[in-house]
Amino acid sequence: FSFLTIVITLTHCSLVWTMASLDIESLVAFVKKHESPRENDLYFIMTEHMYLTGVYYGIFCCHVVGQPGVLPAEKFVDTVLECFDHQAGGFGGRPGYSAHILYTYSAVQILVMANSLDRTSIDNVAAFVCGLQQEDGSFRGDIDDECDTRFTYCALATLALLGRLDEAVCRRAGSFLKKCQNVDGGFGLEPVTESHAGQMFCCLAALKICNALDSIDVSKAKKWLEKRQCANGGLNGRPEKNADGCYGWWTGASLHLLGHDDVLDKKALKRFICSLQHPIGGLAARPGETPDLFHTHFGLAALAMLDCLPERLQPVHPIFCIPTVCVSSHSHLYHDSAPSQ
Repeated sequence: FSFLTIVITLTHCSLVWTMASLDIESLVAFVKKHESPRENDLYFIMTEHMYLTGVYYGIFCCHVVGQPGVLPAEKFVDTVLECFDHQAGGFGGRPGYSAHILYTYSAVQILVMANSLDRTSIDNVAAFVCGLQQEDGSFRGDIDDECDTRFTYCALATLALLGRLDEAVCRRAGSFLKKCQNVDGGFGLEPVTESHAGQMFCCLAALKICNALDSIDVSKAKKWLEKRQCANGGLNGRPEKNADGCYGWWTGASLHLLGHDDVLDKKALKRFICSLQHPIGGLAARPGETPDLFHTHFGLAALAMLDCLPERLQPVHPIFCIPTVCVSSHSHLYHDSAPSQ
């Protein structure tokens, strides 16, 4: 070997070793700086409608790395309540915005983490969510929006966290979700649409909530998911796509829900996710790209849920994507995460 080859090899090995761990302080600082966004900033303007979900991402990240005091959930309860749409009964993405199931779910996740569900009208929120279910069992995002499996998962998870699951609601939803499984074993946004790991998670988690995982072809689902790990250790969301940090959660959690995450090379996945760290803090979709809260959240969630860094991260619930302790501390909440047999 030439001297240059040896230097390059040693440098590469050094980078892989150093990126196999998380810089927690840098991650926390990155999340913290999003607490007070500049309202004339283009990034803020483009994401303003998703504000409440951003709050959930931030609180979760600080909690899962063992520093909940940096962004205490209790601090944001009043902000969440300001997003309540009194006419509809759900939550909008920001004060004054119309209610939508995505932000209603984020609001409930925050309130559970803050141990403050009693600060909102559980009956009104549950009525809003149940009112979004259609005849085929699917759920709309709001009164005018389209139906797909994302909204069905958010609706069922919200009802589960509120302790308002209804057998008839679950039965109709389960019937719809079963139809969304494709011949390749994956799931799409609705029946006969492309299989995608994001929709796979939504459908499997929703079916788990409904205790109906045994109604699908689990063997085919496992085989589709097994093929999602790439040569670099990361996971992708569809065949022939590059790995992306967020699929550590969508694909990893799906395998976990099926009791099949042992097929993953978790050490390789950990190295990939840790390689997504950026000098300014946070995690990106791919190495060298700009970090954001979305990928920081789901990258940390994947590492925690798959127990890749047990000494540094708090356990995460594989259905609700909040710290497990927040679910188990509420006796009325759904918390059975054991894979169906």
